[in-house]
This record gives sequence, structure tokens and C-alpha cells, in this order.
Amino acid sequence: MEMTAERALRAVPTHPSDADLVGAARAGELWAQEALYRHNVGAVFGLVRRLLGSEEDVDDVVQDTFILAFRALGSLREPGALRSWMLRIAVGRVSRVIRKRRVLAGLGLRAREAPPDVDAMLGPSATPDVALELARVYDFVVRLDADLRIAFVLRRIEGSTLEEIVELTGASLATVKRRVARAEAALEAWEGKR
Repeated sequence: MEMTAERALRAVPTHPSDADLVGAARAGELWAQEALYRHNVGAVFGLVRRLLGSEEDVDDVVQDTFILAFRALGSLREPGALRSWMLRIAVGRVSRVIRKRRVLAGLGLRAREAPPDVDAMLGPSATPDVALELARVYDFVVRLDADLRIAFVLRRIEGSTLEEIVELTGASLATVKRRVARAEAALEAWEGKR
């Protein structure tokens, strides 16, 4: 028996959850992939933007994240945890970009990272002292290697718990603690030289 378009629309929940959309996307429904994209792109874009600290490469990383996620949708064990799974993919992609930037800069094939456009990261209600503090922190952040940078930004700027950082990076709790502590120590040393 063929399903009519009307019956198909009635089968879709009014406000489908990510889990509902994952099921439909796994069944080959392109509209579900688009809905998943629209529902999650803001979170992925925002996190990638803050981790990279600049607009450069953000669109590429976001696009790669969704391509990889949609290709591997069948391997997602908990469809309700789609967003955190996608953010974990994004963090992995960001790590690769940061490492590539450092290698290219070390070879003299890329200029040092430019300071970020902090105004693009802040809302209109942010005070000038918050903008100044964020600019100062990112001046430091761009000097860190990928692992320390990601741990530091997730903890200090995103406000993530250590357990959330473990989930997003795939590192052990001990490793995450060590990375955050090393980044904090590096910040103190950097501030002492200024």
C-alpha cells in the first residue's frame, strides 16, 4: 500500500524531537536531515566559532561536521543525544584545523592567527569591560596548542563542566583536568609577563 503525501505528513509529529528526526533521516527522508541541520546548526556554529576564535574556517568546519554526522547517522546509538554527538564531531574537526594552522605557521606558510572579532561573539548587551576581557583572553588562547585550547575555551568561555568536556573531547577525566590546569598555569605565566 502506497503512503500518500497527506498520510506521510500526518505521521510526522508537530514538533519532532531530534530522535524523531534521526529516525526519519535514517529512513532516507531528506526533509528530516534539513530539519536536523536547522535545529542544530546554531549550536554547532557557535561552539566552532568560539573554539576557533575567528571566522576563518568556521563554515568549513560546520559543513564538515554535518556531512560526517549525516554519513554516520546509522552509528548513533542514542538518537536523543544527537546534539552532543554532533558537537563532539565538531570539536574533533576544530582540533584538526588548529593543528593544521600551527603546522602551516611553523613552516612559514601561514601568518600567525589574527585576534578574533570579539564583537561578533558578544551580544548587544555586553559591556565594554566584558568585550575587553574576552579580547584579552583570546589573545592568550590563540597561543595554545589544540588540546589545551579546546579544554580551556570549553571550561573558561563555554562554562562546561569537566564531565561535559570529557564527553565533547573523548579524553579521560584525568586528561581533561590536566589540560585545564596546564592552560590555567600558562595563562597565569602569560599574564605575569604582560
